[in-house]
Formats: sequence, C-alpha cells, structure tokens
Amino acid sequence: MRGVDPRDQGWDIDRPSYRVCFFDASGGSDEYEVSNADVIEVLDWAEAQRAGRTYALYACVPSGDLGLVRLLGTDPNKTQAQTLTIELGPGEGEGLFVGDHAATQDENPESHGS
Repeated sequence: MRGVDPRDQGWDIDRPSYRVCFFDASGGSDEYEVSNADVIEVLDWAEAQRAGRTYALYACVPSGDLGLVRLLGTDPNKTQAQTLTIELGPGEGEGLFVGDHAATQDENPESHGS
C-alpha cells in the first residue's frame, strides 16, 4: 500500500460500464454489459441473476479498443497462456490491462485479511 498524488492521473470515468460474465458448470457463458449503475448495484444484480453459476465482473475501459479490468471473479475458460503475468514492484500496475493481456501482480492473501 502506498499514498498517491491524485494529480498524477490523466483521466477518470465517473460511471463506467461493466461487463458481467456468468459461467455454467460446462464453461458456457452468458455475458452482459451494464451501464448507468455503480459497482454495488451491478454486484447486487449479478448476485440476483447468477442462478448457481459463477461470474466475473469487469469494468469497461474505452481507450481505442475496449479494454476490460477484472474487478471480481475469474474466467474458468482462460488458460495461463491467455494471461500475461508481469512481475512489478510493490503497488505498480496492479490490475493493468494491455490489449487482451492482463498484467497482474501476485497477490499475498495475508495482505487481504484472510
């Protein structure tokens, strides 16, 4: 964890769109885009719609091509080959997506109170 200067950002989106991808036991998926809602409303909607399925929640980031930032859950159909993992220093690039490759940092479960 580190403090930041809020002036270092180039832009922000007050109410992004979200993608919710529901996955059944066979790996099939139903995907939805939700707009004009905050993340709590989207989570409430996803929980009400899940019907025993797992799901992943992404924030949509328009930057040329549409990018997705995973906020919650995992895609059971993604293999390690589809995800690019880059080792970064503490606090650098966590949750960064480049094209269709996620640049992630290994998470320490102890730091999340688990």
